[in-house]
Amino acid sequence: MYVIGYAGKTVTREELLAWSQFKELDPEYQRRVLALMDASIAAGRPVGLGGIWRSFDQAVDLAMSRHHPVLPGQGCCIWEGKSYLVNAGMAHAAFPGLTYHMDTTPDGRCLAIDFIGDMKWLGEHAAEYHLWIMPTEPWHGQPDSIPHSKRYYVASQHHPLPVIQLPGLPPANPTQVFAPKAPLSQAKRKTQSAEEVRHLQLLCNFWRWTDSYGMRLLVDGDYGPKTEQAVRAMQRALKIVVDGWYGNQSMAALQKFLDAMAGLAK
Repeated sequence: MYVIGYAGKTVTREELLAWSQFKELDPEYQRRVLALMDASIAAGRPVGLGGIWRSFDQAVDLAMSRHHPVLPGQGCCIWEGKSYLVNAGMAHAAFPGLTYHMDTTPDGRCLAIDFIGDMKWLGEHAAEYHLWIMPTEPWHGQPDSIPHSKRYYVASQHHPLPVIQLPGLPPANPTQVFAPKAPLSQAKRKTQSAEEVRHLQLLCNFWRWTDSYGMRLLVDGDYGPKTEQAVRAMQRALKIVVDGWYGNQSMAALQKFLDAMAGLAK
């Protein structure tokens, strides 16, 4: 049995995997955390999961509850043009955009956990599972291959997480990122899967291939004019024919690019 939530609820492995908070985690981080939790339970010093993902409003509310406004240059954080300093005796909580507890990866997964349970065991063994534990917050963990601060996270350098060998487990399969299958051409938009279009839109947003106004796409599964503009930006970046159609040439070029980026992260 595993312990989740600050109320100390116990769940089965199947229930843990179905828990909405756990499903918000990056898949490779999920794998590492499961192995760590299993080892802690086997050692008789169980580690559980407290908070994982936060919405925008939750991140604002938590950060505001732990900070107070100060004069410019005197605080630890800046939010909406104002400076804030953490309240005395309180743990820091990052504002939106500065926390791994929010959507971070291209598919909207987060990369941070606030653990509960045996914090001493966690601190002693986290590195074996390629996790970094924040020294000032011994319950806060994140993958060790990403920057300690979210502000320095760069998608092309830090995603996907490298698939590492974990203690006591068989060799892992390497992570691969696949481009949507072609074609999503103008002539076939109405018959294409909305899921394929959403995946393409997510990739465009992640790699900053935007519409003609420099805005990210609404991930709605509709291959409309703005998505076509983003595809043109992608085609320019990949140095192929720029026509706004996501066909076989674009798919091959995108897959080659994604494979190269995945290789850099390993």
